[in-house]
Amino acid sequence: MSLLLFILGILFSVSFGKYDAIGDYILRFMSVKPWSNGNTGLHYTVFYSLAFYIPALIIGYKFKSDWGAKVGRILSTILVVSILVTLLFFEVIQIFQYSGAGYGTIFNSEHLVDLRYSRRLWEDQREP
Repeated sequence: MSLLLFILGILFSVSFGKYDAIGDYILRFMSVKPWSNGNTGLHYTVFYSLAFYIPALIIGYKFKSDWGAKVGRILSTILVVSILVTLLFFEVIQIFQYSGAGYGTIFNSEHLVDLRYSRRLWEDQREP
C-alpha cells in the first residue's frame, strides 16, 4: 500500500513527456490553478502530492518488514525531504526579496560577474 501511494503521488505531481501530470487535470477540473504563473512557475501539485507521500511514510513505518512498505517509505522520505527543502529555499528567497537585501542584490548577474572577476584577480595574485 505504501508503494502504491508513492506511485499515485508521482503520477499526481510529475508530467510525462508532452502530457501534463494527472494532478494538473484534476486541479483544473476543480477550478484550481496547478501552476503559480499560468503554465510555468511553481508547480502546486508537487505540494498537493504530500497527501500521498505522508500516508505512504506512515504505512511504511507501521509495516517495516513488508518489502513494498519499506520501498514506499524510503522513496517517500526522499521526496518529502526534497519538497520541504525546496519550500524552504523559496521561503528564503522571498525573505531576501522582501527584506532590505533584495533578490536582485543576491542574484544580480553583474554581481556574479564582479565575483568571478575578483576571484580571477585573486588567483592571478596567488600564482608565483
